[in-house]
Amino acid sequence: MGELDKLVEQASILNNAVGITGMLWADGGRFVQVLEGDEDAVSDTLKRIGNDPRHNGMEIFCDRGVVHRMFGTWGMVRPDEGPQGTASTAFLVGLVAVNDSPTAKIVYDMLLNS
Repeated sequence: MGELDKLVEQASILNNAVGITGMLWADGGRFVQVLEGDEDAVSDTLKRIGNDPRHNGMEIFCDRGVVHRMFGTWGMVRPDEGPQGTASTAFLVGLVAVNDSPTAKIVYDMLLNS
């Protein structure tokens, strides 16, 4: 099991414990992560991630409430997990495609190339 797979497995366990769902995309050096759940649980998780020395330059691209979750019932997966992963990636591509910020461009390119 590779380092990224171990990270996703650990994140899934931690996220499941607090009711967070999400997905992680990576291109070798950059990461895009979606977290969904209770506002306090997501906030606490973001603090934990930000305090991890493996992370630097973390930027929150979008922070909003949702009517229903778009990223499955899993604690954390990578996009190669099947049809739900494809649908979730397509949703995120659409979300960033309508934003013209530099970060949105990076995320868009990364998602299309992952």
